[in-house]
Amino acid sequence: LGSFGRITLEVFAYFGEAGVMPVDAPTCNDIRHMPDTQEITRDEVIALFDALESEHGPVEVAVFNAGANFRASIHETPADMFEKIWRLGCFAGFLFGREAARRMAPRGKGTILFTGATASVRGGSHYAAFAAAKNGLRAVAQSIARELGPKGIHVAHVVIDGMIDSAATRSRFPDRVKDLGADAMLGTDAIAELYFQI
Repeated sequence: LGSFGRITLEVFAYFGEAGVMPVDAPTCNDIRHMPDTQEITRDEVIALFDALESEHGPVEVAVFNAGANFRASIHETPADMFEKIWRLGCFAGFLFGREAARRMAPRGKGTILFTGATASVRGGSHYAAFAAAKNGLRAVAQSIARELGPKGIHVAHVVIDGMIDSAATRSRFPDRVKDLGADAMLGTDAIAELYFQI
């Protein structure tokens, strides 16, 4: 079982689309293991897109796939963790989408995909931080789509409504995986193929 990002890249490559491995953000409930999202800056995202286009040519498909899943009671959610989740799941998506749009719009073509979750449309108990980030990302994607659709840029926010069957999921949530069973989980291959079809 591979990561969703790696499988997506492999599906695009299978169908003849060149690609660069996306950076999947880890999903983690422990603040000690979260990346320091305070360091996500406009300049770093600009540099990423500049490097991609310089080394590989125009970015035609950009996939934002930061999980940022965090579960805690509202009483136990640290303010700095709430902000980190928002920065990773929403603010980084805004930066990513903006820089992709800045390159695609002058060419009049391109696709920007944002990975959402059930929390994109409703907040669940113990998921305030995650829901805020994912709801925000959905709003950013909708706004970008309405602005850029008429300019030939396809923008989609894809709600992945379920647990993705990956090695990371199986190691982090073994009890939940056991309760669900393999047939109830979402296959990375099928999701990646759907992304290609979009």
